[in-house]
Amino acid sequence: MNKPVVMGEEAERELAAAVDWYEERASLGADLLRAMRAAGVRIARRPASFPLCPGVSPRLGVRRCVMNAFPFALVFIELPEQLHVIAFAHLKRRPGYWRARVQR
Repeated sequence: MNKPVVMGEEAERELAAAVDWYEERASLGADLLRAMRAAGVRIARRPASFPLCPGVSPRLGVRRCVMNAFPFALVFIELPEQLHVIAFAHLKRRPGYWRARVQR
């Protein structure tokens, strides 16, 4: 049985900002949401198949799923009851800004 993929509050805000940006500039907000949901399905099916994030201790188990068609990744941790998305991270801006979230 697949664990649910749950977006953290900060990741939700990042996603909302990205959707707004893409919608305002190119009417692609809905496409971004669909791509994010598809990435969530991929994570739920095989969470351990995604690479560990560089620059973070492997023992923390922080992984990332790079999205198709958009320059974003879902950064997540597998917890006992869920797959927790800690960041909806742009791949080219502020690399690793979310690392402080892992230490909480």
